[in-house]
Amino acid sequence: MMECAQSWIGAALPMLSKNEPLPNVKAAIRILRYIFAGATDTPEFQRQLVTPNVPKYSQAVIALAEKHDDPDVKLLALNTLTMLVPLHPTLHKALHGSLSALALRYLNGSAPTPLSSDLVKAASRLYAVLHYTGGRVGAAGQWRKSLDDTLTFTWNAFHSLRLTYEAGGLPASSGNDPLRNAALNLDRTRCGVIVLCELMRSTTPRPVQVPINSVFQLTVAMLSCTPDEQVTGPIDQSLRALEISAIPTIWSQGCDLLVSFAKCARYHLTPHVPRLLTILAYQLEQPLNPQSRLSFLLVIPVILFHTHPSHDGPALNRAVRAILPSLAQVLLERSDQLQAEVGDVKKSRKGKKRQRGYEGDELFKVGREVICQSGAEGEVVLAALDALQVLLRNSHLSPAVQSLSGRILLSMLLSLPQIPKTLLSPDATLHGKVLSKVQGLCIELGVGTTSTMNKSLGLVVRGLAVDGSDTVCILHESRIVRATDDPL
Repeated sequence: MMECAQSWIGAALPMLSKNEPLPNVKAAIRILRYIFAGATDTPEFQRQLVTPNVPKYSQAVIALAEKHDDPDVKLLALNTLTMLVPLHPTLHKALHGSLSALALRYLNGSAPTPLSSDLVKAASRLYAVLHYTGGRVGAAGQWRKSLDDTLTFTWNAFHSLRLTYEAGGLPASSGNDPLRNAALNLDRTRCGVIVLCELMRSTTPRPVQVPINSVFQLTVAMLSCTPDEQVTGPIDQSLRALEISAIPTIWSQGCDLLVSFAKCARYHLTPHVPRLLTILAYQLEQPLNPQSRLSFLLVIPVILFHTHPSHDGPALNRAVRAILPSLAQVLLERSDQLQAEVGDVKKSRKGKKRQRGYEGDELFKVGREVICQSGAEGEVVLAALDALQVLLRNSHLSPAVQSLSGRILLSMLLSLPQIPKTLLSPDATLHGKVLSKVQGLCIELGVGTTSTMNKSLGLVVRGLAVDGSDTVCILHESRIVRATDDPL
């Protein structure tokens, strides 16, 4: 590449400003990106080829992203600029305005058809690296300004989706279509959350102060939305219905923001963990669709993993109690079906003729319903087990909650082998995944404790051999070691 790069640049760079076929344009972008991103440790190569040509190349790529309608070309152009800006920040300082305008062009929302998720993510990644053009001194300030501007943009879009509630802070515009406004503001909220996540994942040359309280308040506002909030005065019922329909999407976006926020702030988020657990527990206590419940469950392990252990016992107990119904539904469905079968037998005995039952007839009953009828419901059970495992490791849980959790897990361990795989879920692999997680949880709870799980250790060990695996349990007076026949 060192010998042929100059001739490659001379042949490929003019193609970006000509009316060439799309395959030729994509190939030219890729080869020039490879040249300008490589050999960064060779000063002479950088001085002779990279420094004079990178601004021309970036300007040509910006023009291609603006004029081409092909989504693949746009994605390639945005990803290319995202790669080159951190490598050559000083060469892109003069192009900061053009780069910012290009990124914000795809981050302002679109209605009634939203922009593709790939395009929004690519534009947000480009916007999240533009602070590098400020150099070592100004990069931190530009990053903070970008974060503050995005927070303001997201707050405005969020408030525009809460006009019929008390928290709505912006007046409704009478001249526009409410349906289009709701779709536009929902898409703007999505764009703002994606940009905030990318900004919190990006790096800066020097330490920067993260506005923890500002991001936390936005996260709490998004997670605390409920359809049944009180309203004062007359409202537009059609607009209210649109805002209620947007609440599950706002919950999902708030969970995504909280995951990135927890990974960015880490231990600085510890004082806010009790309030977050209380909000999540309240939402899990409500009747939710499986997708919304899954979003809330996936957040809990991330929060507890990246923060110090919480000492707030009531918040932890409430979170555990809110999670247990997602697991108990497996047992409840099983018991309801057994009661229904027993009821059918009793009714048949009361008839004039005795109905003879045969062993295994229950397998051919058409009325038996699948417990986890969709993939999301199966993911809810797995996510609930993961969240419960992290919560049960906290020593500030009350003994009653620990005992209740142990009894439910033990019941699942004993009943799951008797449930057919196709009865648990259409996905035959879910049964093994759930059983494996329950076994691991029971072993973890039974080691070195005097709880219900420790007293039922024999049942736990007997249940480990149900799946037919080669796992061997080595019993010790203080612990249980799981080993396999393989040496390594």
